[in-house]
Amino acid sequence: PRRPDMDDFVVSVSGVKVWTRPEAHPLLKDGDLKHPAFLDKAAETYSVRTRDGSVKVLRKICSQNSEDACTWFYFSPWLRDNKKRRRELQSLLKEAFPSIDKKILNRAGDAEISFWPKLRSPPSRPIPEGESEPDILIKLGNLAWVIVEAKKNARIEPNTTHDPRRDQLIRAIDVGSWHTCSKKVGQVYVIALQYGVGHRNVEEFVRRYAGKPDAIKEALPYRTDLNKKGFEQLSHSVAFVRWPDPFPK
Repeated sequence: PRRPDMDDFVVSVSGVKVWTRPEAHPLLKDGDLKHPAFLDKAAETYSVRTRDGSVKVLRKICSQNSEDACTWFYFSPWLRDNKKRRRELQSLLKEAFPSIDKKILNRAGDAEISFWPKLRSPPSRPIPEGESEPDILIKLGNLAWVIVEAKKNARIEPNTTHDPRRDQLIRAIDVGSWHTCSKKVGQVYVIALQYGVGHRNVEEFVRRYAGKPDAIKEALPYRTDLNKKGFEQLSHSVAFVRWPDPFPK
């Protein structure tokens, strides 16, 4: 295999490394780079102005600051290692929701995991919007879905493209709960996952909704399919978790 050298990355004017190919990226090189979800994400590019003044079009996921690279690094091994998936998923769920039902934990071994899925919003929503794309969707049979919104240097968006009053986290709660209700799945869990110690607004947004059914109901007045118990359950199904930034220092 080719050894990484100076031609494998460029340094932006802000000092961020961006690798020219996934095979050279420290977090990506050992993963399944032919997986359809990875190929779709790797197709997303942006222009990088380098310190020598040139501009290169490179893959977003190949940036040193990419939260998607962190997500692939942490979660893609679950696709091929059932024991690792069971162990780490159970650990994540227990950290996020200490009182979670053991029946749900017991389904971790055969969980289905999807990367960057596209999910439609509830048809009752009065303001149309495009599809949501959470970072991870984990299906635990008909017992539960787990949606993971991961952040590294980015923040939870306080507004969406079509609605300045709709933040990224309530959108995940809304979309996830509607899909689980419509598919007769027991419930949805939403985990806001922060990579690294950076103080973003992720935990702040979780506090806005966790344990606060009235706040969720106020944000989702069109969800007439949810009763008081449904909003209460949703409020206890939102959590913040912090994982180490896996990028080598």
